[in-house]
Amino acid sequence: MPVCGCDGITYANNQVAFANGASVRSNGLCNAPSPTTTCTGNCPDGPGGEKRYCSALSLGGVATCTGGTPLRRCWVLPKTCTAKNVSRFCGAGAECRSPCDSVKDGRAAYMDSVTCP
Repeated sequence: MPVCGCDGITYANNQVAFANGASVRSNGLCNAPSPTTTCTGNCPDGPGGEKRYCSALSLGGVATCTGGTPLRRCWVLPKTCTAKNVSRFCGAGAECRSPCDSVKDGRAAYMDSVTCP
């Protein structure tokens, strides 16, 4: 479950936030608009050198894709991602991916509860 750090960065979960020296402001994605929660390209690496990804992954399902592209946010992922949830790209195709892969890819995607083969 993603969390919003007090630094305005979305972390994969509270353990990732704490490991990167951030306290948790709230559960879920960071709210917008804010210069620290939106991004248009690469996000600067964190103070410890952790990679940050600019991604438009939405937790709201496919409906978040129909009104436009989900908001882009800077994310920090765990070093090893074992997420069991499924994400799918907005637009054509229903490719099943892990949320971590979607965040790394940076394309607009949404979370899905459908089981993939």
